[in-house]
Amino acid sequence: MPAVVFDFDDTIIITRKTKINRLYRAAKSMNFRPPSEQEIYEHWNSPNLRTLLKRIWHNLSPENLDDLERVYSEISTSYPTFPGAIKTLEFARATADCVGMQTSRDRNRLSDHLVSSGLDLAEYFHFISTSDDVSHQKPNPRSMKKVLDELDRRGIFPEKRYYIGDDIRDGKAAGGAGLNFVGVLTGYTTEEEFRAEGFHDLVASIAEIPIFLESRLK
Repeated sequence: MPAVVFDFDDTIIITRKTKINRLYRAAKSMNFRPPSEQEIYEHWNSPNLRTLLKRIWHNLSPENLDDLERVYSEISTSYPTFPGAIKTLEFARATADCVGMQTSRDRNRLSDHLVSSGLDLAEYFHFISTSDDVSHQKPNPRSMKKVLDELDRRGIFPEKRYYIGDDIRDGKAAGGAGLNFVGVLTGYTTEEEFRAEGFHDLVASIAEIPIFLESRLK
């Protein structure tokens, strides 16, 4: 059976829409200009909140950044899972030899979002790779170092290694690391953009992953 490794944001949980709304509310509260979606997208994979805010509002003083970070953090928000996500994780855990998560988040931000989404790591994943575990970030294939180490340790054959993500950067990192990439269309990247980059294994959402995997493993 295969190994299945999932991205987190906009693959398992609904992040983009939730975070954009939260950033808008924080900026409005501070009377700062609202960020554009393009700005948010460009800096989406920042390793932590402070870095994300600094990259979007790069002219702010450290004191203003402190205030903005505080206001953002005080806005009560939950990050729900996509419809069908839990069933897909249950399917993966029941049928795959190994189930992992690889995310550009650091452990602290991942922990916060896991609490709000209600996900239990031990219930669904054999291992987690965060930005704290690697020295490179997607789309660099070396961002998958811990993933490869875990799959090698478990003796998973390369042709049975799948990575599920919502972004071209996910696809480039996974492909460069020798993983089979499956794109979900629940993030910023459109079907046309995926195909233009040579990624053709695409599904509408994480809910369709079980059917996709079953078709490949017949």
